[in-house]
Amino acid sequence: MARPTRPPPNAYGDTWPDAACTDPAAETARQFAINLTKAIDGRSLRTIGELTDVDYSAISRILNGDTWADLSTVARLEHGLNTAIYPPYRPLD
Repeated sequence: MARPTRPPPNAYGDTWPDAACTDPAAETARQFAINLTKAIDGRSLRTIGELTDVDYSAISRILNGDTWADLSTVARLEHGLNTAIYPPYRPLD
């Protein structure tokens, strides 16, 4: 039996990534997208893709909240950009 699909992270908030999400997983994905945007620092997604070995279109989908980043992608992005991107745990208010 196929696993049910889950909505993308941007489905949990009104204005991705500006507004906080009430779902803890979606909020973590939102914070990840914000941190990734900072780490990209204005460089092109193709350049980031080459640095990280992550397809630039996958990076775009993560930034737009259209997909969930898996652990392999998180690790490649952090390693290639030489910075922590995954947000630390914070309880939701």
